Amino acid sequence: MAQRMHKSLLKVVLLLFLIFNACSSDFALIDRDIRYINSRINSVGKTSIVLQDGTAWEFGHFSINTPGDEVIITYYESSLGGTAYINGIEQSVSFLGATYNDARSINDILQFNEGRLSNISNIDSSGTLIALDDSTSWIVRPDQRAEVKRWNINETIIRDNGKQFIINTRTYQMAAVQEVKKEKR
Repeated sequence: MAQRMHKSLLKVVLLLFLIFNACSSDFALIDRDIRYINSRINSVGKTSIVLQDGTAWEFGHFSINTPGDEVIITYYESSLGGTAYINGIEQSVSFLGATYNDARSINDILQFNEGRLSNISNIDSSGTLIALDDSTSWIVRPDQRAEVKRWNINETIIRDNGKQFIINTRTYQMAAVQEVKKEKR
């Protein structure tokens, strides 16, 4: 009896692990390390897109996108699913493979950028200073401040792991930034 309960519990734990691991929505990714692709759509199928880099992604439902649309796709390093940001809309996607080798290997998407998702918690009125929900603050390069001040609080951004720029997932705008170091007390 105890052995059957143990096996049942193990199955439930495994099922929950698979469900959480397969989850491709960015609610699980906020303030987590991710990989991302910043590209344009090369071609469109009923439920899929192929990016200019040759990677193919499926939506799982009918998709209305057009070639040339900008897209940002974020995903875990060990996952074949993620989130596409197209025309300001978040959509769950799954990696179908690469057109250049007809395979569905995680190695085809491990070559892309590394970053961290965060949300904007504050932007000063001049667009000079952006505060993120991860308790970091960033100074924006002067020639990009006019664009940045039009960004919105709570928008999702990608902070590049090199800490030299951030990308707004709604507008696709990239801003060169420098981190404001906190003073030690």
